[in-house]
This record gives sequence, C-alpha cells and structure tokens, in this order.
Amino acid sequence: MNLPTIRELFDYTAWADAIVWRAVLADPTATIDQKIRDYFRHMHLVQDLFLKVWRGDPFEMPSAEVPPLSSILELARTFHKEIETFLAKLEEPALSGEVKLPWAGHFTEMMGKEPAPITLTDTLLQVVNHSTYHRGQVNARLRQIEVTPPMTDHIVWVAIGKPAGFEVNTIAFGTQSS
Repeated sequence: MNLPTIRELFDYTAWADAIVWRAVLADPTATIDQKIRDYFRHMHLVQDLFLKVWRGDPFEMPSAEVPPLSSILELARTFHKEIETFLAKLEEPALSGEVKLPWAGHFTEMMGKEPAPITLTDTLLQVVNHSTYHRGQVNARLRQIEVTPPMTDHIVWVAIGKPAGFEVNTIAFGTQSS
C-alpha cells in the first residue's frame, strides 16, 4: 500500500465520520442514546491512541467513564485535524517500519503466542477498518431508533467526487481534498 492511497483512505474516513456525526446530531433521540455514545467514544479513542503511538506521544489508557457527546465530538475533530498533519509529514519508507503497540500483550494472551511484526501500514489500515466497523454500528443503532442513517460507502464518496469532509456542528473534519 502506498502513501497516496493511505491519505485518501483517511480523507474518506474523515468524510464518513463527519456525515454519521451530522446524522446523530440532527436527531434528539440519537444525541442521548447511550449505545451511540459508547460506539463513538470507542471509535475515536482508538483513533487517538493509535495516533499517539505513531507519534511516540505519551498516553494513558482511558477511564471507563463515558464523557459527554460534545467531548467525544471534540476528540474526533482533533484526531482528524492531527492525522492530516501526521500524514502530510509521513514519508513512504516509514510505512514498512515496525510499530510496537503498548497493548500487544493482549494479542499474546488471545493467541497464545507473540504477535508477528506489525508495520505502520498495518496499523494505519487497522484504524481505517476499525472506524468503518464502528460507524456501521452507529448506523445500525440509528435504524433501531428509527433514524435514517447516512450512506457512508467508500464508493459513494468516490462517486460524489471525494468531497473533502463536512462541517459538523461548525467543526470541520477532513479539510484537505484529494
């Protein structure tokens, strides 16, 4: 996988995250739904934790307390701004470098053996895929509470011209365009 493709996948992720947020914020029932809040919290905490690992920033594992939706939205906004900066400075050779995940011990416990080496590319793709999974959970929950979820398919994003993101509650995600 090359760097332009990875950057494009994160542009898509910013767009898709933003339109799901927009759908949630537009519906009073969705904004108070605990499951939606939990899905968003987990998705954006994972995005933030991986970014901290990639940059070598210190971090603590988050508490179990779920913050207000506005704080989770701010975490999302900050991540999307900072990942753009990170990816803009990233150079192609770094993609094959190994990433040491502080939580790799959990893999050892699950699999009964040490994990194989994990590259920066592997972890970047993990964040994109993980985010897609949890956006799907939010959309499924929106259907359960009788709110029409937005279409977030990658091919739709491509078909509409790869828009550079949306403003969600005056907070922009994905300010760069491909």
